[in-house]
Amino acid sequence: MSENGDRLASGDDFRKAAEAQAWEEPRVITLPVSKARVKVRRPTGFYWKLRRTTWPRDLVEKVDAQVVNVQPVFTEDETRLLLAEQLHMVHEALIEPKVCLQPGERQFDTDWLDRRDGQFLTAYLQGYVNEDGTACKKCAEEAALLPVRGPWKN
Repeated sequence: MSENGDRLASGDDFRKAAEAQAWEEPRVITLPVSKARVKVRRPTGFYWKLRRTTWPRDLVEKVDAQVVNVQPVFTEDETRLLLAEQLHMVHEALIEPKVCLQPGERQFDTDWLDRRDGQFLTAYLQGYVNEDGTACKKCAEEAALLPVRGPWKN
């Protein structure tokens, strides 16, 4: 982590190391309904470990409980925060075209996505499905364990 062998590592050193591992290599995937090809990078477990450092402790515990199949009840504020986290993930993950609320020529608004394309994209980014839509064998700890499926849920 540190190039200087005499210096003790700082918290920032560990954060930078985690940030460097927060994303998989970018891939081009085809959305199932529109057949649009987009370049995305899928977040790793490090991405979520970094993001959740800002969450309230109660929410972290509820999300962690899902690993052992406990179905917690989320408050309205917690659900809103988790939805915002998913939108943030989508904005960060899409490389080309970029997501923007006021899109230019090479950008788009997520509201323009077909609901099923949005669900697929969210499931893909969370590690639940592969590029071809088949179930992903990625371990649960590496998947983004969020209780809601994003703005495109049923």
